[in-house]
Amino acid sequence: MGAGLSYQEITPGSLFQSYRVSGSTFHNFRHEVLQDPVSWSAWGDAYKHGVFSGNFEGTFRNYWGIVLNSNYDPENYDDEMTRGGPLMLDPAAVSASLRVNSDRREKLSFEPSFGMDDVGAMGWGWRGGMAVSYRPSYRRTFSVSTRLNVTFSRALTLQLFTQPFLSVGNYTAYKQFTQPRTFDFETFEEGAAVTGPSGVSCAGGRTCRSGNERLVDFDGDGRTDFSFGERDFRVRSLRGNAVLRWEYRPGSTLFFVWQQRRSYQDLEASTFRLGGEARDLLTDRPANVFIIKANYWLSL
Repeated sequence: MGAGLSYQEITPGSLFQSYRVSGSTFHNFRHEVLQDPVSWSAWGDAYKHGVFSGNFEGTFRNYWGIVLNSNYDPENYDDEMTRGGPLMLDPAAVSASLRVNSDRREKLSFEPSFGMDDVGAMGWGWRGGMAVSYRPSYRRTFSVSTRLNVTFSRALTLQLFTQPFLSVGNYTAYKQFTQPRTFDFETFEEGAAVTGPSGVSCAGGRTCRSGNERLVDFDGDGRTDFSFGERDFRVRSLRGNAVLRWEYRPGSTLFFVWQQRRSYQDLEASTFRLGGEARDLLTDRPANVFIIKANYWLSL
């Protein structure tokens, strides 16, 4: 079930050229609520997911723009995080974002953005970005999304595109869910892998790393009860395309394409360093593909 309401003002005022305010909410419930639909507690126990959203979009009199978004997710009981096990309390979460853009009619425009997420016991985070667009004459465009289109003439165009990706994940604690309908966990102490008569075990803790495996001792008796692949990771990739299109006669075209891909992945994670990761990406071994495509128009 859900509902939404919005209001749009298109008559220029003292501050805004136009603006739009909207709000919405929706909520999902498990089918167990049908067993006792008149019970308020049954609806609470069957509450699966919901959100309250508020949004504002406006254009100032100088044609600058602003966008505000906010969301509130109430706490609920999740039946998926334990993969078929007991219900787990999913804490309430709050998120908000702000985006501002300068006058997009100008040749040079900016669009900074900022966002925040707070998930209570699960932690919080923030994100930021900046987009810059430059639109000179002769249909040339460039933006920080690393996409460049150049039209030399009606018959000759060039398109360039690159997409880097850098990611590092470092797991600092492993936990076990302890009580249904809560968000309570037991943290496993980190130990050191040692080899003994009965195999590899964790000394000084109930979890440790052995090569690319993560060992877990649930009951603390010094013997490994469970193992799985190490979750730490480091990933780098780069995709790039360059396409030169030449219409050498009406309806007949030649395409010269250069594609380059770079990728690297390992299980050794550490602190994320943007400059260092970017430099390493440029030294990774590339794979290059060159393609020539020809079209010829037969006028019959």
